[in-house]
Amino acid sequence: ALRGVLDGADASAEGVRGPSSYMQRFYDSAPAAAAEWSAAMVRADMDAPPRLVALLYVCNDVAQVTKAKRGGAFIDAFAAVLEPALRLMGRRRETEAKARRTLGVWRQRQVSA
Repeated sequence: ALRGVLDGADASAEGVRGPSSYMQRFYDSAPAAAAEWSAAMVRADMDAPPRLVALLYVCNDVAQVTKAKRGGAFIDAFAAVLEPALRLMGRRRETEAKARRTLGVWRQRQVSA
């Protein structure tokens, strides 16, 4: 089910908020959910590169919301899979800039493992 939700993500507010809210339900199994997010990034790289940005925004929302409300389980889980995902985004100018901006926000807000 999570796979389908992530594969439907888009960069609109609702296209990020919906998948983020759904993914947050998996807090107690954050590593498995983060692994599914990582797999969605690979699928998006192959068939829908613009979805890479949407999926990064989902990651951002999940990480920030769950850190504030429940703790760092998703932060730790994403830390384990984030580097390869960011490498995918770094291969395209249009996605690299958005990844850099998101990482800047994380640094500023101290969203890290």
